[in-house]
Amino acid sequence: SEALALPPPNPYLPQNLEVFADDAEPPKPAVARPGLVLWSDRDTAFGTPRANLYLSLGVPGGIRTPEDLAMATLYARIVRDALNEAAYPAYLAGLGYGIDVDGHGFQVSIAGYSDKQLTLLATVLDALTSATVDPQRFAVLRDELLRDWRNYRDERPYTQAYGALSYLLMSNRWPPELLAEALADRTPGDLLDWRASRAAKFHVVGLHHGNLPVEAAWALAAVLQKHLPLGAFPRPGTEVIDVAAAHRYALEVDHQDAAMALYLQDPDDSFESRARSALAAAVLGQAYFTSLRTEQQLGYVVAATNPTMRDRGGLAFIVQSPVASPAELEQATQAFLTGQIDAVDAMPEATFETYKAGVISELTERDRNLAERGRRLWQDLMLDVTTFDSDARIADAGMVLDELIAVHDQSTLPFDLAPALTRCLFRVAPDLAAPTVLGAPTELAVTSLSDSAIGCAPIPPCPCADVALGCNATMTLTRNGVDTEAELSYFCFPAPSVARLTPAYGPVGGGTVVTVAGGPFGGATAGARCRFGAFEKD
Repeated sequence: SEALALPPPNPYLPQNLEVFADDAEPPKPAVARPGLVLWSDRDTAFGTPRANLYLSLGVPGGIRTPEDLAMATLYARIVRDALNEAAYPAYLAGLGYGIDVDGHGFQVSIAGYSDKQLTLLATVLDALTSATVDPQRFAVLRDELLRDWRNYRDERPYTQAYGALSYLLMSNRWPPELLAEALADRTPGDLLDWRASRAAKFHVVGLHHGNLPVEAAWALAAVLQKHLPLGAFPRPGTEVIDVAAAHRYALEVDHQDAAMALYLQDPDDSFESRARSALAAAVLGQAYFTSLRTEQQLGYVVAATNPTMRDRGGLAFIVQSPVASPAELEQATQAFLTGQIDAVDAMPEATFETYKAGVISELTERDRNLAERGRRLWQDLMLDVTTFDSDARIADAGMVLDELIAVHDQSTLPFDLAPALTRCLFRVAPDLAAPTVLGAPTELAVTSLSDSAIGCAPIPPCPCADVALGCNATMTLTRNGVDTEAELSYFCFPAPSVARLTPAYGPVGGGTVVTVAGGPFGGATAGARCRFGAFEKD
């Protein structure tokens, strides 16, 4: 009976379980062709016939917009969904795969018994390049992804504050709500168009690591050339914004608690800088928790960490509090850092060496299994550390107590914790007979009066018949609350209101196109400019 038929043979069952001799060497370049670079490492130190395969499939231009990231993430889900049935036999045979998105494009990984990995890889690549986009499954997976991104706003405040660091400081990271906006109205046809235009060719960099025969690299190259359209083009990836000055970013969170994440970036991406910030986090972590959580009782989530953004280290201080504002949490953190300069200066050399030994021990800990070693090697390759020893080089970086004191001293950033409000909106220049006043605020503090500038004073409502067009007006100047005989003639019109910014977020490095909704932007405000921090734009 057909109802009782046996399943077809499992094509992924390993036939050869021989464990080859370990070459006891780091990965080496094995294939270098236009659009294809492969590294290989025979590593059988753990005595199993297994291997790990990592492939970075770069697309032209990389992932460069929120739409790119949203569409690539959805497409990866659709491909994984389409592979469920085909990949199940591989799972039963001890093989697994992954499809993810990175700054270059897609990442494909295969892990498990080495013998049939290329068979599974061919199946995965065929699905990646030509998966059918079923409208019903598209709608289900798109809505799941939209729900995940939109629900991020309900995450705990400290999670959102800490997470914001990545999309503020990394070139191809964006807030979840912006990704949801980019995906919300997309159709199956839009996704297929995106695949045809953005994922038509791939520049591949790969690492094969584990129980591999001599011919493994060439066999892998043959599969890739057969199942992928390869192309030789630049592979732009993730860039980390260089924080040259202090920035403060206000994040709206619908929660009764407040949170703050203070990030101090390493001055460069050297191993020496990463060693210093790793050690500083070890020294400060418990002291920071004790100060803000135990002694001051400012919050129940208090942590000092050493995040690495690509290859740039730093220090991050995170607090969530039901009793203090973000400004108060920031003040407490700055006060803590200032106090730690003297505390570290007085630290006994033996205590310092204990902290240092702990950091070195963690960095030089032996890999526990083949998968852990493979992830470490792949991370180094993606950072262009082709000696594959970044952790060891951080551990070997010289570190003395005086250098750690210098790190703390530099970490107290010149933040002005007072509200950064522009209180005076007009200025008199010697060659300007009729200065323009942008807006008509009802209360401004009085400061000073001189030949080149006037202090802030209360400005009356615009006495214009048509306030949208504006009109000439005069006002009496005051100094320290006392009227003077001086009068100022100026052109007055209401300040335009801003209803919405789209997108509302973007990386510190700039380059994001912003649409401003509101008004009025015509008439007297036709020359209006937008200001982002210290930068103005027409």
